[in-house]
Amino acid sequence: MKKVLRVVSIVLLVMILTCSVAMAEGPSKAQMKTLETMVKAANKSIKSAVKIAQKTPYNDVPWLLAYVDGVAFGVKVYAKSIGATVVCDYEYYVIDGQRVAVDPLRVINPTKTKTGH
Repeated sequence: MKKVLRVVSIVLLVMILTCSVAMAEGPSKAQMKTLETMVKAANKSIKSAVKIAQKTPYNDVPWLLAYVDGVAFGVKVYAKSIGATVVCDYEYYVIDGQRVAVDPLRVINPTKTKTGH
């Protein structure tokens, strides 16, 4: 699982560092598409982590919440850099006998979007 976290973190970091800072007009369509792809990948990774946490016999809720925060952080940083907003909508899961709120991501579209690449 550490390998998956490392790979996701590296991919997010590369995407953040290679994208330009947003202009006043808002993100381009290409930037929004990149953000939506990042959100889908992050949510898939979060759901996989939840399934793993549900299957293990030991208390890994702290690990899961830290993992989710790490995945969400990279996506939120990129969204902010292009002038978009990403929010977390809580979903509840039973993990190790506890009801745990996990927050998959959702993109809130900006008011203006640049056309182009």
